[in-house]
This record gives sequence, structure tokens and C-alpha cells, in this order.
Amino acid sequence: MLLLGGPCSGKTTLLFELTRCLVARADQTADLRIPVVVNLASWGSKKQAMADWLIHELNSKYQVPRSVGQGWLQQQQLLLLLDGLDEVPLPRRDDCVEALNQFYQDYGPELVVVCRTQDYEALPNQLDFQLAVEVRSLTPDQIDTYLAAHPATDNLQQRIHHDKTLMELANSPLMLQLICLTYDDIPSQPLAQTTSQRTSVFDAYIRQMFKHRSGRDHYSPQQTLSWLTWLAQQMLVTSQAVFLIEELQPQQLPTPWQRALYRIGVRWGVFMLWGGAPYWVVERTIRCASGSGL
Repeated sequence: MLLLGGPCSGKTTLLFELTRCLVARADQTADLRIPVVVNLASWGSKKQAMADWLIHELNSKYQVPRSVGQGWLQQQQLLLLLDGLDEVPLPRRDDCVEALNQFYQDYGPELVVVCRTQDYEALPNQLDFQLAVEVRSLTPDQIDTYLAAHPATDNLQQRIHHDKTLMELANSPLMLQLICLTYDDIPSQPLAQTTSQRTSVFDAYIRQMFKHRSGRDHYSPQQTLSWLTWLAQQMLVTSQAVFLIEELQPQQLPTPWQRALYRIGVRWGVFMLWGGAPYWVVERTIRCASGSGL
């Protein structure tokens, strides 16, 4: 099945809701396929077979041994839910579609692929799927129903109906929720462009999140945004949509001295590990010989 929709329309949320239902069903029936969510953003080059990539993802994201993952694929024991076809870098996106089609032909898996409608329609090739479902934008009535359930946003309802760009943003579930959370902090003057209005909403949301932090010794907002921006850039370069600290590499450090410091730290750690081993062995030997035990 192909799941389509616009930006922030709730595609990934629906995918996770589907996964939750499939997991609950699989818990009750042992012979059903195992639902697994994987993001396609990190799919490799044209030469990388989809099966090989999936085995790697199962291992790195879910700690499934490669031999087990390969067996699951060959025995058709997985129900794969693949998010983010539109997050695959554009030069490789059509190759990814071809790899998915070949994988579908070779393994005959149960498969769900998620993609933005506009990006999918722009692809030269299409997926060989029999079913496609598209998530529609929220209607004005649906927006009003949501706002009516939040009495504190009475003024916002009027504002949305009088601000065309804000109404365009509010037709997606994510943006509607963010607008409700931040409307007091959004500039009161209507903005001509939707992109500018979207930026103002996200800026207001970020400011609110900083206000809600608890505890002490926080990094400043400027430091936090600086490093989050750097991290986002690194994830973009390496085609990663999900952050895993173990996938950070030393060559991603921004300055030569930081990379040098990392190498020194690694070597010092190895030295201490091997240098400390003889003392540990001697200490244990002496304690055992003296009868003090371990």
C-alpha cells in the first residue's frame, strides 16, 4: 500500500497508529507477520539492494542479528512500514523506487510506503502497488471543530478566518496544533507569504519550549539552537531522518582541533584500558593468594 499526503498532514502519525494496531494484532496471533517501521531516508546508492539495506537497518535500529533479519525476509515474516520516500535525496529517489519494485517482486512482502503526494507524482517511475491512500487536508469545518474544543482559542478562530496564509497553514494537523499552542506569540499582522507565516509559528513554538524547560545548568537558547542546527545539517548530509548518537562519526566534528582532540581521547582510552589490565590482574591474583577472595 502507498500512503500519500501533503507536508504535516499526519502521514507518519497514521503510520505509527497502523503499526500500533498491527502490533496488538500480532501479539494475539503468533503466525502473523512482524510489523517493523523503517525510514527510507538513509537508503544507499543504486547498487545497494533493498534487502541488504533492510537487514542493516534491522541490525542498527532494532539490534536484530543480520542472520535473523535475513531469515525473516526470506521467510516473509515481516510487515514492512517504510516512511519517508520523499526524504530520500532527489538524485537517488527514482533508484529507490526501482529497488523497492525489485524487492517487492523478489520477496513478495506485505509493504506500506509513505511519501508526500507532490514528490511522488514528480517521480519518473511509480511503485508497483495495487492500493494507494491519500491523507486529505483539514477542511474549514474540521478546523472549527478542533478550535471549538479549545475554548482558550476563541480569538484565534476569528483570526484564522481573516488571515488567508494562517488558514493555509491550519489545514494540516501539525500546524493547527502548533498555532493553538503559540497563537499569543505569533505576529498579529497578517503575513503575505505562507512560508513566512510558517517560520513565525515555528519560531514562536521554539521560544515556548525554551520557557518550559526545567532544572538547572541549561545551555543558552543560542547555544542550543546552534548545535541543533549543526546536527540537522549533519543529518541532512548523511541522509538520516532519525538521530542515533552511535551513528555520529569523528569526521563530522566541525573543526580540525576537535577531530584531533577526539583522536587523542580514543588513543588515551585505549592506553588506559591496556595499561590498567596488568594492575587489575595482579590485584586479583594477590587477593586470591591471600585468601581474601574476589
